[in-house]
Amino acid sequence: MLARLVSTIFILITMVYLNILVSIHGWGLEPKSWGWIIGVGFFVQIFIKFLGDAILRKNIFDKIE
Repeated sequence: MLARLVSTIFILITMVYLNILVSIHGWGLEPKSWGWIIGVGFFVQIFIKFLGDAILRKNIFDKIE
């Protein structure tokens, strides 16, 4: 239970941090780096989302507790 809570909080913090990085390095006042916008803003966010869903769906933490 505690491990799932910690992993969920970690996933959320990571997603917020990545959004901040995309806003700083990718956008600015105009699009500066499409690599940051498309690469991190889209593909890495999807990967982190799937990773978080997989952690919450599987019972990998049941063996630890």
